[in-house]
Amino acid sequence: MTDFELYTVLADVGWTPNYMGYVYSGQIYQCRRLLKSGRYQLHVRCYDDGRITGHLEVSPEWDASDHLSGVDLRTMNEREATRLKEDITGVTALKKKFK
Repeated sequence: MTDFELYTVLADVGWTPNYMGYVYSGQIYQCRRLLKSGRYQLHVRCYDDGRITGHLEVSPEWDASDHLSGVDLRTMNEREATRLKEDITGVTALKKKFK
C-alpha cells in the first residue's frame, strides 16, 4: 500500500492529516483522530519500513499548553491499535470489493 493509499483509507474512516507534528526519520505520514469529547486525540505515525506507532494525548484544540507539555500522554493501547488495524484493513477490503 502506498502512502497515498494509506492516507485515503484512513481519511475514509475519520482520520485527518496532522501537519503540525514532529517528523521522525523514515516517517512518511502522520494522522490523528479526535475522540468523542474532543479532549483527546489518537496520533499515529507511519514509517517507510511499514511500522505504525501511535499515542493518545490531549488535543491541542482542547488545551495547547497541556498538549505541548505531554499531560496525559500515553502509548496507544491494544484496543486502540486493533481499531486502527481494523480501519486500515476493513476499508481496504471494501474498496477492493466495490472497485
